[in-house]
Amino acid sequence: MKNFIRFYFLFSLITVMFSCSNDDNSEESQIRDGGEIFTSQLVTIIYNGSLQEEYTGSLGAIDVNLIKTTDNELVFLVPSNIEPGSTSLKIPGLNGLRVNYDIVATELVDSPENTVDQMLARMDLFVNGLEEPDAIDLSLFQSAFVESFDALSDNEKEVTAKFYVANSSFINEILVSAELSRFASASMSRSINTSNTNLILRFKVSGVAFSAGVALAILAPEPIEKAMGALVAAYALKKFRQYKREIDSRNLKIFSAKIDGIAADFERNSSANSIEFVNNEEKTLSFEVDRRDFIPSDIDEGVAGIIDYVKSFDIVSEAIIKLNQVIMFVNDNVFFSNINLLDNLNENDSTLETVTVTSEDFNGFQFSVTDSNIEISSISFTNGELKLTLNIINESLIQNGVVNTRLKYNYNDDFNSISGGFDISITNNNDENNYQELILGTWRANSVLYNGSEIFNPSCYEELVFTSSNFTAQDLGTCDAPQSGGGDYSITGNTLTVNFTEGNVSGSASQQILELTDTNFVVSEGSEYVYSYEKTDVNIFGEWIFAENSNCVVSNGDTFTDNGSGELLTLNVDYTVVLPDDSNGNYLTNGFTFENNILTINLSYQDFFSPACEGVNFQTATNSMTLIYDEATDSFTGTSQSSRNDVIGSDCTRYGETCTGTVSMTR
Repeated sequence: MKNFIRFYFLFSLITVMFSCSNDDNSEESQIRDGGEIFTSQLVTIIYNGSLQEEYTGSLGAIDVNLIKTTDNELVFLVPSNIEPGSTSLKIPGLNGLRVNYDIVATELVDSPENTVDQMLARMDLFVNGLEEPDAIDLSLFQSAFVESFDALSDNEKEVTAKFYVANSSFINEILVSAELSRFASASMSRSINTSNTNLILRFKVSGVAFSAGVALAILAPEPIEKAMGALVAAYALKKFRQYKREIDSRNLKIFSAKIDGIAADFERNSSANSIEFVNNEEKTLSFEVDRRDFIPSDIDEGVAGIIDYVKSFDIVSEAIIKLNQVIMFVNDNVFFSNINLLDNLNENDSTLETVTVTSEDFNGFQFSVTDSNIEISSISFTNGELKLTLNIINESLIQNGVVNTRLKYNYNDDFNSISGGFDISITNNNDENNYQELILGTWRANSVLYNGSEIFNPSCYEELVFTSSNFTAQDLGTCDAPQSGGGDYSITGNTLTVNFTEGNVSGSASQQILELTDTNFVVSEGSEYVYSYEKTDVNIFGEWIFAENSNCVVSNGDTFTDNGSGELLTLNVDYTVVLPDDSNGNYLTNGFTFENNILTINLSYQDFFSPACEGVNFQTATNSMTLIYDEATDSFTGTSQSSRNDVIGSDCTRYGETCTGTVSMTR
């Protein structure tokens, strides 16, 4: 073995690196049950209070050093020569804390060589998953350890193998598990919410594992055991660096958003940077964010995940310095070749990177509009693009057809809480073409304001029907002197001009459209009157001019056409029909329905003839029509099907026929 005097001198230098400040402890003196521990095992103590970097305690009659590995954890190494059985760990510096343990001697179940080979095999699997130069560094370290182990005496190999067995659960989890649950259960209680927080948790846990590995290397009594601890810690550091690279590649710190290439701001900007929308039209926009890596000053924000990152970074940085001291000792006292010292961690810079928003990012955004008259009617995100539709709620409140306002956002995730906004403009697209489409149909009055006072009489109300170029108006309900009329109209901008005839009076009038939607119609006339209407179902009752062109096939094979126009068809309020036919008003069935602008008529009757044919003097006729209502023309078009049955006797025949045709109905 090497010179132990040099080892103890260097060990003293290493342990001096731990601060010995006298921090106050929040836990009162207490006795705990620590359960079963093994000789040569690194044991963790959780303490909910302020901790120094190092403590001295006694395990039975043997003095032990305790090293702080996290804010609330200490570790110590059970001496290999301690007697098995019940004993207590006493730590005077922690308010007389005493922990009772049952100590069990660590035993081998295989040869020392085979036992250590189990650890080396796991290390080989770990290295195979790495890329150069990480794999090369660890392979050189491992080769030097193997060479030194092979040179040990049989007794020294047994002591080294027992050191591995006593700490195998700790060492194997570093070498095999991605989760490092042993350290998570000891150190963390916060739940994992997303893949990013999962990654931060793994980063923190791997830092705890590395810190524990460094403590194992420092506390190990024999140089070869110290070399094993340093080697295991080096593996834990590689895992820590892997997680750090992945975290840094994600640029988890978000600063601001960019929409359509325009950067968000926190106050109103100039209109030159305004995003333009058209009322109720979807707009597709590029969507990006400025983001960067975490930096030390981010810890001031008090965000748990960032605190974990920065503190883990600091703990590992300090532990690397301590581990390098151990490696220097190992190079001088154990190995036959020099192992490179470990590079310390590099702090991230504050450079921002503009990147396209991801679906996960988008889920953290919430949008709103400052103007209460603007609503977000739809919003979605696909392939890095934001699809947004804004709607003007009350068009009568806007001036000059444009609304200038702010699109605001709030973004929150496990590491960020930011807000900002964009200047936007929404142009009203309800010009005369849109009004021309919206005005079609039947409107029923529900309010009349005169100089702001309501004068509407609900028992006598006006009904308007607009087609593509004409309109009709009539008073309905209980009216003293009901009036009706109509004419043509035109729309220019927000101005509705009507040319009307009402009784013996003809003229024109102009009204300003204040609101026109699928359901509401509001106009003003002069400065005194405001008329409000609501959309209602079309009134189809009454007389219609009926035209039909039919092609018929007689049951004997003959064909003929039956065309007619200019006749009147009446739709009665009891949902029966008066139609010029041979029924003389005597129907077997007579009715119609009108739903979703579809008119369906079904009729049947007995068409009598003379003389009778073997006692039968009628044929049963049926007639059905399906027509679609067109608001633009206030008319119906559709198809008809009719039939008449055969009446055949021994010396008489009345042939029937089947007809199909086209039908139109206009007022």
